[in-house]
Amino acid sequence: MAELQEKKERNLDHLIEFMETKPRNFGELVHSAADSKPRRSFAPLIAKNETSLKNFTFSQKLKIAPRMARLMKGMWNGKRYYSKRVESKQTEAPLEVFEEIKQLVQRLGAIDVKFVKDLPLKQVFKGKSIPHQNAIVFTVEMDNDKIQTAPSFECFAEVAKGYGDLAVISNEVCKFIRKKGYSAYPSTAMGGQMDYVAMGELAGLGAIGYHGLLITPDAGARVRISTIYTDIDTFPVETENQHLWVRDFCSYCRKCVRSCPVQAINNEPQVNDNGDITCIDYKTCIKYFSANYGCANCIKVCPFSTAGYDKIQKGYLKKKSANERTDN
Repeated sequence: MAELQEKKERNLDHLIEFMETKPRNFGELVHSAADSKPRRSFAPLIAKNETSLKNFTFSQKLKIAPRMARLMKGMWNGKRYYSKRVESKQTEAPLEVFEEIKQLVQRLGAIDVKFVKDLPLKQVFKGKSIPHQNAIVFTVEMDNDKIQTAPSFECFAEVAKGYGDLAVISNEVCKFIRKKGYSAYPSTAMGGQMDYVAMGELAGLGAIGYHGLLITPDAGARVRISTIYTDIDTFPVETENQHLWVRDFCSYCRKCVRSCPVQAINNEPQVNDNGDITCIDYKTCIKYFSANYGCANCIKVCPFSTAGYDKIQKGYLKKKSANERTDN
């Protein structure tokens, strides 16, 4: 009876921890820093019968089942890559290999991919570990029409599809890299050992907005992010993030702040003594998130998700230039 009760009480946190069992027992790993922050819990903080998942209709369950099965299969297959450590013969790879990886990732459905070398250990969640300190970071796009229905089942299903895409792409790219003779391991599509949003900004894929999400030039905030860890250390890295102007735009836009149904987004990001940035009141957010199909309202209303990055940048630069002329 106790075992049955334990199974009933398991949630997404338990699933992610299970998927990380092999990495933890893997041997030599790169560990988190002393001041790393813990990964936030996915516990809904509301009664289970109040969550959207518990109130899906029969037809909704039938529709979401294949997407969730695809995601779980992808995560399970990803776990198998950690069954033993792969030692590559070398860590230097020609640029042609990275170009082949980029083409493969995009052919599988990703919209952008970049490389990060010497990942900051502070971005590894407290108590977590990763196989290598270099990573390929990539994004997949979520359909705008589906996101515009948020919060809704349709939006929830689109997000689930995005996570499934991440898992499939990660596994296929790892297989490709290993066939080339190098070491590679997929990250967990959901949860993960690192802050994927921070990794996306560090890689130069975009900039973090006031809603705490990565804003990208191709799809605004309508992206999911994942990483592939590798010991290859010769791939090109972005020396300067060209998207950080987005932060200044967010400071006078604040549409996500005004539009949040439960006012969970801070009027401006808060920086603590450790330098960590907090964009939202997580407890307030997760309660509404859990009861309303994973919400995604902030993604929906973000101008970058709808108007387009280039159009907004053009207007921003024009306004900035006008202000500078006025000041002079």
